[in-house]
Amino acid sequence: MRKSNLIILLILTSFHVIAQRNDNAVQIDVSTSNYNGSLQNGSWSPNNEKLMCTNWIGGYNQFPANIFIINLSNNMISEMTTDGESNVNMPGHTWNALTNKIIFSSEHNGNGDQVHIMSPNDAPGSALKITLFTDRMCWEPGFSPSGDVIVYEAHYFNNEEIGIIETFKIDASESAIQLTDGSFNAKQPSWSPIGGKIVYQKFNGTVWNIWTMNTDGSNKQNITSTDPGDKTDATFSPNGEWIVYSSDHGTLEYANIFIKNLATGQLIQTTDYPTGYDGAPSWGTNNKIVFESTIGEPDTSPGSTLWVINAPVDGTVGIETISDNHLLKIYPNPAINNIYIEISNKFKTENITVSLYNEAGQFILAEYDVLSDKINLKISGLTNGIYFVKISNGIQTESFKFSKHN
Repeated sequence: MRKSNLIILLILTSFHVIAQRNDNAVQIDVSTSNYNGSLQNGSWSPNNEKLMCTNWIGGYNQFPANIFIINLSNNMISEMTTDGESNVNMPGHTWNALTNKIIFSSEHNGNGDQVHIMSPNDAPGSALKITLFTDRMCWEPGFSPSGDVIVYEAHYFNNEEIGIIETFKIDASESAIQLTDGSFNAKQPSWSPIGGKIVYQKFNGTVWNIWTMNTDGSNKQNITSTDPGDKTDATFSPNGEWIVYSSDHGTLEYANIFIKNLATGQLIQTTDYPTGYDGAPSWGTNNKIVFESTIGEPDTSPGSTLWVINAPVDGTVGIETISDNHLLKIYPNPAINNIYIEISNKFKTENITVSLYNEAGQFILAEYDVLSDKINLKISGLTNGIYFVKISNGIQTESFKFSKHN
């Protein structure tokens, strides 16, 4: 068996050398001596120094499966699960910056696949099951920006073939909320990093299209209705202005990675791999996209590897971008009653103004005091959630994102 695996590995490696990519993607060089099978569903850590992924030990989408974290400084693997109990994560918002928790689905502890949560520093096997449903399985989970609500793909036991998108509070203080009604197959939901929207894929009987909706299930829109071919595996850019997904675009032999602007409809093919498949993309705040890639058709391949490519546009600019010019500093984050914003001498003028917005982009009247070298923003009256603050000195404006928690 070992000799057979070695032969397959050598063939795979040599084929990667021969196969021509027409882009600048770079493979994440994880030693094959550290894992068996397929690496899929790359998801960035908040600081972009690590990746969470699924290791399908049996090959592409072939069980058993475990959750890995890859340290990109040395490409070493940490195993978050070791039992192989259908432990599967999703690309996109599956590693929350505010809570430093990771999320995935697993068959561990029975009742079919349920959603599990843990810290990336926890020992393997210490994940907490947070959905305890006995009438449905829960796949493809992701976090809201605040980290206290999840979205996932539910499969009820009386109709397992149909995916239904639901949201659920992690503390189980409320019942799950169905965002799609089960009249069509909906899969792979992902929450926008700036809130307000969820992206998912929907099958119309002929092809898969990418849809968005508000987080309460309203305002459903088909984003790719005019684009040919199947479109799958969609997630958001960090600023929520673009979606990134996998598609054959009706003309490609295998699916590659595309991005599309939600406001203008601008479409850009991001990877160019004529002899292979690229899928399951995730867009980091470093403006890099990680994705899985296989030679030829993924279902008949030995397995996929993880690759990274620079995004063709800056998907990090916008309201949530924190400037690195050190003109302002905000703390604490998350906060309970007050946010303090330190002002450098280079930014300080007599015309400081503060604007506050909720995660839907709605303006909120901000109560604040401008002190000698800082702003005291009073947030005790706000409900828990994600907010954005803009500070202007009459010449330039800086923006920050913060979370309010009791």
